[in-house]
Amino acid sequence: MMLKHLPMEEARQAILNRIKPLESETLPSLEAVRHILGEDIIAPHDLPPYRQAAMDGFAVSFKEKQGQGEKFLIKKILEAGGVPDFNLEPGEAAGVLTGGLIPQGTESV
Repeated sequence: MMLKHLPMEEARQAILNRIKPLESETLPSLEAVRHILGEDIIAPHDLPPYRQAAMDGFAVSFKEKQGQGEKFLIKKILEAGGVPDFNLEPGEAAGVLTGGLIPQGTESV
């Protein structure tokens, strides 16, 4: 079989002419294993309803620190269940635990 080269647009159109969307079906959650959603599911609100750390580490605010080194003033170490009663300003950091609340002004953990 001799293969021929197609211009990009012609190849694209040939593919589009041969494909069709798959039909979707509604299944109970427990039967939907190894299936793909037919449409996006969007939660009505965030869970948890607060900003939290995905890992232990330091919440940092670096807006004005980029390219100026890697030193941050550690403002506070938050304990488990602690609620931050402060905002992080540029150049500041706070110790945080996985799942814990992070202070306003946090740009990265």
